[in-house]
Amino acid sequence: MVISCCAVGCANRQGKANISFYRIPFDGERRQRWVAAISRKNWQPSKYSRIFCPFTNVA
Repeated sequence: MVISCCAVGCANRQGKANISFYRIPFDGERRQRWVAAISRKNWQPSKYSRIFCPFTNVA
């Protein structure tokens, strides 16, 4: 499976020059903050959803 970023407009994919992807947190409040920061309409992350490193400042 190819890992790609779930952020709107981000085209980064696994295999590009040393980039890191992170899983969306599973715990309630932190997960809600991440989903709100990603701001995709009517979207809930799956267990496979990943986000590219520069977008992870929502911790």
